Amino acid sequence: MQSIISNVFFSIDDYGYHMYKLYKDIKRDDLFLVGIRLRDISIWQLRNQQRQSKLTYDWDQIERIVFDKKTFSIVLKRRINETKIKYLTHNSKK
Repeated sequence: MQSIISNVFFSIDDYGYHMYKLYKDIKRDDLFLVGIRLRDISIWQLRNQQRQSKLTYDWDQIERIVFDKKTFSIVLKRRINETKIKYLTHNSKK
């Protein structure tokens, strides 16, 4: 798994990101990467060792981010979207 992450992580477009693995549910079928950097937060889904469906949120769109060892959430400002985007971390129980 580490080699997959290493191959997917490193490119010139990723400079400045701090990358973390996330999952959408307890089954851990879908693997996501969140990249946090000075300008924005980006989320990619990994499929067939390739990153797909990039979502990017500028810091002025974000109300707050929440991390509690089991979940990672992005709360967007109300003028943009009223929902919370929630992912699970590797510490979540199966």
